[in-house]
Amino acid sequence: MVHIDIDECNNHDQNHCHYYSDCTNTPGSYTCKCIEGYDDLDGNLGRRCEGKINGRI
Repeated sequence: MVHIDIDECNNHDQNHCHYYSDCTNTPGSYTCKCIEGYDDLDGNLGRRCEGKINGRI
C-alpha cells in the first residue's frame, strides 16, 4: 500500500496556521510557528499570532 502525503501548507484552506506564521509540512500532518516579531497567543500552535509593538502586545 502506498501512502501519499498531502502538503497542507500548500493551500491555506487545508491548515489552521495564522497568516503571520510559518507552516511546515510533516508526514501526515503539519505544524505552525509564529514568525519573528509575533507572539503566539494559542499555546505555541501558531494559530493566533499577534505583532509586538515596542516590546508589548
